[in-house]
Amino acid sequence: MPQLKPSPWVHIFMLAWTSFLVILPCKIISFIYPSSPGTQEEKTASDTPWTWQWQ
Repeated sequence: MPQLKPSPWVHIFMLAWTSFLVILPCKIISFIYPSSPGTQEEKTASDTPWTWQWQ
C-alpha cells in the first residue's frame, strides 16, 4: 500500500510545516494596524438627579 510508505510524503509534510512555522509568524507580526487601541478615559458619573416626568 503506497499510503503507508512514509518516505515520499513525510519529508514534504515536515518541510511544509516548518516553512509555515518560520515564514508566516514573521509576516503576521510585521503588520502595522491602522488604529492602535489607546487607553480609554474613565468617565465620571454625573451627580445630577434624574427628573421623572410624572412628578
